[in-house]
Amino acid sequence: MQINLPESKTAQKKPGELEHAIVSIDQDDQIKLDGRAVEVDDLGGAVRDLQEARRSTLVLQADKKASFGTIIKVMDALELAGVKNLPAFTKEEK
Repeated sequence: MQINLPESKTAQKKPGELEHAIVSIDQDDQIKLDGRAVEVDDLGGAVRDLQEARRSTLVLQADKKASFGTIIKVMDALELAGVKNLPAFTKEEK
């Protein structure tokens, strides 16, 4: 899945990014958890099924063209699933 991350002046490359559980939203608003397609209504249950260590390091990766409404629905589902801190991946501004 191709995700065009938004750029950020404060973004930094972190070596441990691949160790996180990743919820991604592509430009067509398709949602995936660790590369597996999931509906927003099923996302909370799928996240609750993750091991605690992975759930506590979960991050959001949204394409810059993903709709804001879908991003908010995903963030709500994650919060209801008990995700407290939700870092978002961005890329360094060129």
